[in-house]
Amino acid sequence: MLDSAFELRPGEEYLSTNWLEYFHASDRDIQISGVRQALADKGFRTGRNSYFATLNVGVSVAACSDILNLNIQFIALGEAHDPSHTGIYGCAGNVRVAAVLAQSVNPNEIYPAVA
Repeated sequence: MLDSAFELRPGEEYLSTNWLEYFHASDRDIQISGVRQALADKGFRTGRNSYFATLNVGVSVAACSDILNLNIQFIALGEAHDPSHTGIYGCAGNVRVAAVLAQSVNPNEIYPAVA
């Protein structure tokens, strides 16, 4: 997973993500389908070469704390067209967060953005 997948854009205060468990399914494929649909409902287009990577919240928080001495938070933001929308806060101003989050991704938990 590339670090750039976890970089904030200029002016952003949090990293946008989705809460998979919102979809109340134990099957990861169903959860990923829910994210695909939520993004489509918002008009977001994913490319054929795009991927979704999953992060374990506990692992990610611990890695940022241990490696960077930085406290990040995953906060559910829920929107009308995307109730699973979540923000990772505490990343702004630290260019190393993207690398730590990218290293936290389980390589077996990367899925094509387009089904």
